[in-house]
Amino acid sequence: MPSPELSQTSTLVLPSETEQTTRKGAVARWRDRLLWGLRAKTVVTFLIPALLTVGLFGWYVRFRFKEGLDSELGQRLINVGKSARPLLSPQVIGTFGPGDQTLRSYRNMQRKLRQLLKETGARRIYIFDEHRKSLLDTQKVDVGTKYVSLSFEDSELKAAFQGKSQAGVLFQDKKGRQYKTGFTPLFEGQDVIAVIAVEGSARYFKRIQIMQRELLVFGVLSLALVVFAGLLFAGWLVSPVKKLVGAARNIGEGNLTEEVPTLGRDEIGFLAETMEEMRQNILARDRHLQMMLSGIAHEVRNPLGGMELFSGILKEELADDPDKLSHINRIQRELRYLGDVVNSFLDYARPTTIHIAPHDWHEFLIEITMLMSSNAAEKGVELKMIKLKGETEVFFDRGRMHQVVINLVQNAIQASPTDSTIQLESRWEEGGLLFTLLDEGPGIPEEKLEQVFEPFFTTKEKGTGLGLPLAKKFVESQDGRIAIVCPPEGGTLVSIWLPQRGAESRSGVPEEKSSDW
Repeated sequence: MPSPELSQTSTLVLPSETEQTTRKGAVARWRDRLLWGLRAKTVVTFLIPALLTVGLFGWYVRFRFKEGLDSELGQRLINVGKSARPLLSPQVIGTFGPGDQTLRSYRNMQRKLRQLLKETGARRIYIFDEHRKSLLDTQKVDVGTKYVSLSFEDSELKAAFQGKSQAGVLFQDKKGRQYKTGFTPLFEGQDVIAVIAVEGSARYFKRIQIMQRELLVFGVLSLALVVFAGLLFAGWLVSPVKKLVGAARNIGEGNLTEEVPTLGRDEIGFLAETMEEMRQNILARDRHLQMMLSGIAHEVRNPLGGMELFSGILKEELADDPDKLSHINRIQRELRYLGDVVNSFLDYARPTTIHIAPHDWHEFLIEITMLMSSNAAEKGVELKMIKLKGETEVFFDRGRMHQVVINLVQNAIQASPTDSTIQLESRWEEGGLLFTLLDEGPGIPEEKLEQVFEPFFTTKEKGTGLGLPLAKKFVESQDGRIAIVCPPEGGTLVSIWLPQRGAESRSGVPEEKSSDW
């Protein structure tokens, strides 16, 4: 006999584990909707074109604006160099050699150039010959010092020594500081004897830096605006779709009493109207089927009642004939079976009304055990009940659960071999009552486990196939769950979980629920 304690630690899919699996599935579905849902797709649809547009536009504006500022800056540096020409004496500069930076003429021209720096805002002015050696510098540089940094300006220097003013390219050093140099030829007569180099100061590049920051802010704000517009549009689109999904879920679960909401005059609104027509058609069809089933049941029950009456009279008349009496008993059994089939069929087809009230679960199971003890004794099966620990008051529909548990115990008795045990255990778990019924029968084939709750599916020779579907219907109508597994050690384990009702239900007033499932 498998221990009931093992069922708590085995890999069986009990209702609590099913709930955890459902929660994980809900989290996965929520994550998928977040990443791949309609809202995310709408935002991406808005964002990608906007990102490309803003990126390309920003690059183009930055390129054109920077190119214009770069050209303007270069021309300003060249103009500063041209302004320095009248302040210089080419004949004197051409004679400067190493050590001449102490001469009065050198210091006078250096002073004039420094004054020009203050007036124009340039950073530095220096003059060099064709060998790139210093002739005059506003900074403390000895005459004859070679400017190594000029090796990056070969093409511009070549043009400058040919008599054409040129502006160098915009550089950025390791510290992130930008600089640019304008080259202006210094003539002595028609010959170029030196080149005046003017470096731009930091304020020359401020406009470029400001422009870059403004473009970045503009791009970020534009993308934020696009994302906001996308979310707004997605919300406008997703909200009615969610309502349609909820309506479709209600219809799929058999809740046909709630109308599909009206959602405007667009395509989604047309879809909502179509779903409402579908709901009304299904509801009308169900009502028609219920009327038809009631009519069939009435027409079948009338002759059944007559046959039961006359079979009873015939049984009394043939009481002295054992051979004929056995045939009458068989007829009566078949009539009762046919009546049970009609009742089960109607119970499954008609709407379920649930009356939830507090009951003592221990007394409820004792009643079930006493009712089924004779049937179990005939089969040589023992019914073993493990008492619920702690509080025994449970909120449920006693009539419906009586029908469910009786049917489950009857199935277990039929499936159990002689000298076996059927264990009925109850415990509090996952905020509710977990009731398990374990037999020692052959179990249910794995390929048929998924079908046991389908209507009219049965493994019995004379079964209606509605017992387990009815049990599932009655349990779920009370917000409970039912599951059937076959443990590796053998037998069949049926688990029923019922929620523990809140304080509002503990007033003793029955709670009435109607399900159109």
